[in-house]
Amino acid sequence: MCFFFAESTCVFKLREPAGANTARANASGAYTGCYRRQAMGRDPTFTTMARAPLNVPNTTAAVAAALRRPSHCVPEGGVMLSMANPHHRSLRAAQFSRIQHVSCLMQRVVSVCWGFADDGFGTCVEGECPTTARGGIHKDSACAPSDYRRSQYVSLNWAKWPFFIDALHVARVILWIEADIVIGRNPWEGLAGVPGVDAPWLVPPGGRALPDVQYQWEGPPCTDAEWPPSDSLSWVSNPGVVCKGRSPVHAEPLNCGQLLISSLSFAQAVWDARPKLFLNGELSQQHYANVVKHNFTHGGLPLDYYNYCWHKAVHVKDQCRVATMHATCGQNTGEKSKLMGNFVKMFTKCQVSNRTGRILWSDSQHRDRLQNRTTSATA
Repeated sequence: MCFFFAESTCVFKLREPAGANTARANASGAYTGCYRRQAMGRDPTFTTMARAPLNVPNTTAAVAAALRRPSHCVPEGGVMLSMANPHHRSLRAAQFSRIQHVSCLMQRVVSVCWGFADDGFGTCVEGECPTTARGGIHKDSACAPSDYRRSQYVSLNWAKWPFFIDALHVARVILWIEADIVIGRNPWEGLAGVPGVDAPWLVPPGGRALPDVQYQWEGPPCTDAEWPPSDSLSWVSNPGVVCKGRSPVHAEPLNCGQLLISSLSFAQAVWDARPKLFLNGELSQQHYANVVKHNFTHGGLPLDYYNYCWHKAVHVKDQCRVATMHATCGQNTGEKSKLMGNFVKMFTKCQVSNRTGRILWSDSQHRDRLQNRTTSATA
């Protein structure tokens, strides 16, 4: 599920990519036989309408400028990315409310802002929104409402990939956070070499390198009552989110809402696999990314990078350990805004350090955490 509205599962037959192209504009690959497994109210009159890819502004210079800013709480070569159009803009206040005062984080945030300029949350690279002769929003504009049944939605979702490509020309690693996500604490902590208490083990025993891509899980991979195991890329010693019981892993586990990407080749391969035109009602880029990832090293992010659609399958045992909360399963901006407001309230007791974005633990919280670690170690 990406950028606001639920994607239904489609079955694609992809032609093999013709190879990694260096220019982000080159395309290869196509699809046939897409069908929806859930009934979607589509007007058949418009099913053949298509959109060309959006003209995504080049962000390489903005990312390079962000990387030149010293930061003691973001890894060297790391930058956080996001994107919004006027319909998502109102969510950004909640998205960054917990960390907006943490300068070492915010100076490494770069967003593509369709139709608006800097809003005080990191750096905005403004994207153009074409208008009609009468001054209205053009149907091919990124500022058009992104209804999941329409090709504008598909086109807007694909716009993240040229953004990633531009960023990865100068960045070592990018952390993508969609507009409908509340950031509870420093989301880099433990992910890419930033030391922290109970941090995830990014490089597990055995010395494997940083994966090409790590992702928010589409569904919680609760294949065992106690998950994840200690040899998983996503293992944490004391997670804030735990499984309630067993559930099967989703067939396409990568959710594009939160991505940690260190490979330019991966981003380029996904972009090269896109269809030449984006059809009305077509599944977005998430399926393509799930297919392409099998040619690269990959793994899921910790469950502390939370997906609200999981709420019946997992238990948030310690909200202060949760890094992010994604307002999935909200079907419009109003529902998203309400969910995000609830997330911000949930985080209220978790005080964030102005210097690092880490949680400042109270004495009682320290005792609880020590007790939890002692119990886990002796279990």
